[in-house]
Amino acid sequence: MLSAADTAASTKVQPYTALQLEGRDVYIREGCYNCHSQMIRPFTWEVARYGDASSEEDSIFDHPFQWGSKRTGPDLARVGGRYSHLWHYKHLVDPREVSPGSNMPPYGHLAGETVDFAGSEHKMRAMRSIGVPYAATQVQGAAQAARAEADAIAAELKQEGGIDVAADSRMVALIAYLQRLGRSPAPQALASKEAR
Repeated sequence: MLSAADTAASTKVQPYTALQLEGRDVYIREGCYNCHSQMIRPFTWEVARYGDASSEEDSIFDHPFQWGSKRTGPDLARVGGRYSHLWHYKHLVDPREVSPGSNMPPYGHLAGETVDFAGSEHKMRAMRSIGVPYAATQVQGAAQAARAEADAIAAELKQEGGIDVAADSRMVALIAYLQRLGRSPAPQALASKEAR
């Protein structure tokens, strides 16, 4: 049986960054999975609308998985990179501004709620303990990495749309998570067996 690190080395999927992991917690906390699945079934009409059918590889590091069984809103398995950070911000603040007819409630309150990046290391350590192949340096540098990624997203929102949102807001973390879904980031240093 392959270890998580061996499995990760043989797939294109990389574990979530510290900020994406924080955003995933916001996604779960807000109940987004109740209306949005993350599993594209292998049917012609689903693939045409949402993209390639999902595989087990897509969810290898999800604990718990976010497949879902209900779709009030569209499937999000391949939403990452499809829209800009500004689009996601506007969609979360007022869904109908960018998706006319949407029945999604607004989530503008997330811009005023903060994420404690000091806890990111503990979250990554917990994920590592159940087999997600984070390197020790990734775990130890989680807070700094989350802050740097969040600063970049906040700066882009400011530049693109004049949006002044705190980098440590739950809004920014959720945008980071949504932008990751269905994308294959550049390979990161994976945890080795010796570093465990």
